[in-house]
Amino acid sequence: STFIVDTDGKICQGLDAVEDRPAAAAETNEFAVQIEIVGRTESALLGNEEQKKKVIALVNRLCERYAIPRSNEDIDSRRGIFSHGQQKKRWGHSAHMHPGLDFDPGETYMKEVLEGIGGTYTPEAKWKDRLDDRWAILYDDWNP
Repeated sequence: STFIVDTDGKICQGLDAVEDRPAAAAETNEFAVQIEIVGRTESALLGNEEQKKKVIALVNRLCERYAIPRSNEDIDSRRGIFSHGQQKKRWGHSAHMHPGLDFDPGETYMKEVLEGIGGTYTPEAKWKDRLDDRWAILYDDWNP
């Protein structure tokens, strides 16, 4: 990942440059700045105010520096604030997540981050062109 935000709010950069892409980035992540947030459950992430404050500050700084829209309405534009799970729902290309062990922050956390940076949160069901046929994943042969 590009950044890791630990439970105490400490931020570590995992790549030499933000513009670099990790070798493991499949189509889901090729355009993303990846932020891993350390926590065991979504409720733990939601309850960790210090960590959440640092995530919001990091996302806000990235939006300023790279002119990233403070919105999640148009995932097809590949510009905005989205979770890994939301990208997987759109493109379906990602490493497997292990139920009970791996999770994404979820819509509630993403809403708090977007609102925390002064952005606009749109529920997934109301995303731009969400019901368009282009959302159908017809095949998935990217796995080795």
